[in-house]
Amino acid sequence: MRIPLFTLLVLALAASAQPTKCRPRLSPANNTPVPQLSVSAAAATVPLGSVTDVPVASVPASSAVISITDAATTSASDSDSTPSDPAPTDQSPTSPTPDSTPARPSPNPNPTPHLPLRQNILLTSSPLDADLDGSSAVSQWIVEYHNEFRSEFGAPNITWSPALAATQADHLSRCEYAHFGSDNLATAWSSDSTKQWDVDELLDLWAGEWTAHAGAVDGPLDHFTLMVWKDVTEVGCAWTLDCADPGWAQRVYFTCKYSPPGNIVGQEAAEVGGYIGA
Repeated sequence: MRIPLFTLLVLALAASAQPTKCRPRLSPANNTPVPQLSVSAAAATVPLGSVTDVPVASVPASSAVISITDAATTSASDSDSTPSDPAPTDQSPTSPTPDSTPARPSPNPNPTPHLPLRQNILLTSSPLDADLDGSSAVSQWIVEYHNEFRSEFGAPNITWSPALAATQADHLSRCEYAHFGSDNLATAWSSDSTKQWDVDELLDLWAGEWTAHAGAVDGPLDHFTLMVWKDVTEVGCAWTLDCADPGWAQRVYFTCKYSPPGNIVGQEAAEVGGYIGA
């Protein structure tokens, strides 16, 4: 039987054709910088006019932390070779293997402290009598916040001291933003004249320094250590929104004094315990 010439040409072309692999076109990773917002506690022993703390509430919440992660790009193999047929294997029957027992997740070896849950208790422009004597919601929550946080480091509970609160209120009434003995200071400011300050915003600045105590970051930790100092038995706090600051619509100053005094050099190891859990 004769095969037409056209049919022979088609068969020859089909036999010589080789499949080709398409290589994906890869785009370079977009290394976009990660903007960060830094917030720190304010503590200074300098005159009021020279304090240069970082503002807490002057930056929109939406810009607080932005994290951009580039997706990893995986390329196809550059080899154009056709994989060979697998070698024959022994098809003899084998004994079934029982499913292995899934491993149980191990407990977190490095538990971390948590900050007390915010209560959204707002500060007045200056302490009222009930704030100073310890009967208001603000003063009672300040004590509860301290005790909840102190318990995570093995420190005993403390109580409110009207005398310490009155002392700190007197200093702030003269807009004296400076240390007076064993105390913590914090400040925050805002361009929003209607801003209302939650007491937790200020306490969190001090308690948040536990990360430096744990060695996770470099930075000050003396506010944190004073909060959890084991020998401390009393605390008294005051604040003011009445000290003007040119360039800002509103600024708050907040301070707590502790007794007996803490942060005594040479006693840190005995007075500041490691995290033991809530």
